[in-house]
Amino acid sequence: MSRIEIVVTSINPPLLLLEYARHFYSLGNDDVGFIVIGDVKTPDNETKKVIRSVSKFVPTCYMNVEEQKKWGLKYQRMMDAIPYNSDNRRNIGYLLAAEKGAEIIINLDDDNYATSDDFIAYHSIVGQTRSMLMVHSTNGWFNPCSILSTRPIRRLYARGFPYSKRWKDRISFTRGTGKVMVNQGLWFGDPDVDAVTNLTEPVKVIRLNKQQVMVAPKTYVPLNTQNTAVHIDLLPAYYYVRMGMPIEGLKIDRYGDIWQGYFVQKLMHAIGHTISMGKPMSDHRRNKHDFMKDIKAELYGMIVTERLVSFLDSIEVSSKNYADGYMELSELFEKANLGEEQGLKKYQRILARSMRIWVETCDKIT
Repeated sequence: MSRIEIVVTSINPPLLLLEYARHFYSLGNDDVGFIVIGDVKTPDNETKKVIRSVSKFVPTCYMNVEEQKKWGLKYQRMMDAIPYNSDNRRNIGYLLAAEKGAEIIINLDDDNYATSDDFIAYHSIVGQTRSMLMVHSTNGWFNPCSILSTRPIRRLYARGFPYSKRWKDRISFTRGTGKVMVNQGLWFGDPDVDAVTNLTEPVKVIRLNKQQVMVAPKTYVPLNTQNTAVHIDLLPAYYYVRMGMPIEGLKIDRYGDIWQGYFVQKLMHAIGHTISMGKPMSDHRRNKHDFMKDIKAELYGMIVTERLVSFLDSIEVSSKNYADGYMELSELFEKANLGEEQGLKKYQRILARSMRIWVETCDKIT
């Protein structure tokens, strides 16, 4: 089994890890560790208490903000580009996982709890060539929610699925073979949908309708960081995108993991790697949200994501490795005409620079 590190960021004591630790212990999973990255609001003493309990079962590394500062001195340019009070701090966990020699990095949000699924076994597909059910879409976009059943019954689209691509995505299945470099587990309970959908009609996911599917070549899918595993080879192109910049009186936010996923998929399509999806399921017990605030935070992300996917469709990346490809992509992104808003143009420059610093930082480790 590959060495696996599970990266969690939280401003709450990470109680979910107690469930996962017992789950791993009961199944004899002994080649896995936790990395917990705190932020300014993380309650340090309460978190350390949880970590001590978890560490009895699974090796666990917790870094608070002060410890991150000391550790990050060797990567100072990258650390300077990672803001506080931001999910962008997940990048610190990725770098630490790489230092520890992880072959697979699993993202886990702090409100996604363990189920009876063998979490490690399903995510260990990453890095392997497999033959399985392959999903095709008529418009090149696959919606993960299409293989979930909800109560009440409703057709949902995953957060980050472009609105221009919705309602036109008829899917079919064949048998296919591919090298899986990302595996996204889905969720019982609260689906990962945008605030507009949550406000329209709350639903619960009650069933996964397909055991596991592989996404067809050159087909996009929204990737989040709730319950998603990636191979270490993708790391130079797997930067959790910095958001929070002011644009036109709003902030572009809550799409950092979505853009991260679309950027890396552009390179996966060029290189010939694929994504699997479905298992392991997590129990998504959503943290308390103000969906009105979420709409405000998501609005500009929704708008610019439409432009981003058009940009990705319009370009070709010639590099055949992830580090060079991401550098190439950053340069194309910086020059792209995503809109006339001056705040957006500034954001493109800042983000492109951060993408390049990320590649340089990953190169220091690998």
